[in-house]
Amino acid sequence: MLGKYTGEAYETMKKVTENIPYIPNKVYKNKEYTIYWYINQHGYLHVLKPSRVKMGEKIINYTINDLLLTADNMLKSTGQKGYYDTPEAVLEALEGQVV
Repeated sequence: MLGKYTGEAYETMKKVTENIPYIPNKVYKNKEYTIYWYINQHGYLHVLKPSRVKMGEKIINYTINDLLLTADNMLKSTGQKGYYDTPEAVLEALEGQVV
């Protein structure tokens, strides 16, 4: 079994990870869907998504949003990682983490 999931969440995990062997807490990139992901040491899938940080309607910077795949096949935010001045800087940071 891959990770801690069953049912639809398991099928989602297989699509995201492409069923490749992984090292816990290392970032990978799904080339078909351009999704950055890692599986933590407990077997749970996290998706890393570039995001805007807004104050009111104004974008004040950009960040990496860490989203956990839940057992009911939804994504739950677990926090943000870093703050960047441009979307390109976020993508550069993500690409720099990919194994």
